[in-house]
Amino acid sequence: MVRSTDIVAYTGNAESLCPPCAARSVGWDGAGNPHTYIETAGVASGINVHDERSFDSSEWPKVIFNSQVEDTDERCGHCDEAFIG
Repeated sequence: MVRSTDIVAYTGNAESLCPPCAARSVGWDGAGNPHTYIETAGVASGINVHDERSFDSSEWPKVIFNSQVEDTDERCGHCDEAFIG
């Protein structure tokens, strides 16, 4: 069950991306959890990932919560994976 507060996607460079594609866009090699990678690598890069007003989506992916997805058929701009099932 997907809750309204679940992260279902990210926005980066004006594109909506599924978590794996967003993580790959900032260097993820596919090992581990993409959400964890985005947060950990962001902090290591000096990005305050907990204050999305402090950076632009062209610098680092910003979260899209389930409650922000208006169309149940929204898809990743890279791999075309649906954000919610």
